[in-house]
Amino acid sequence: MKINDIDYNIKFNLRSMLLFEQITGKIFEIKTLTDEYILFYACILANNKDTNMTFDDFLNHVDEHPELFIEFSEILKAENERRMILMDQSKKK
Repeated sequence: MKINDIDYNIKFNLRSMLLFEQITGKIFEIKTLTDEYILFYACILANNKDTNMTFDDFLNHVDEHPELFIEFSEILKAENERRMILMDQSKKK
């Protein structure tokens, strides 16, 4: 995903969930729009160690390009579907 002409690796993984908890100071749970945007930002930071993007820079860019949030939502949906399949397979064993 490109943000400010830089390609970022966006993954929803354990690292991004832990970073979400560090940023928010609360247990990982997505309840609000703010939580969703913080998770998006955490996914960027967790998987792109060399980035120096601030949360303010991130919000400014996503505000100008709302399609990025839609793309992120699709990434989350695909990952959740993958995890559900894996859980179903492990229950059958």
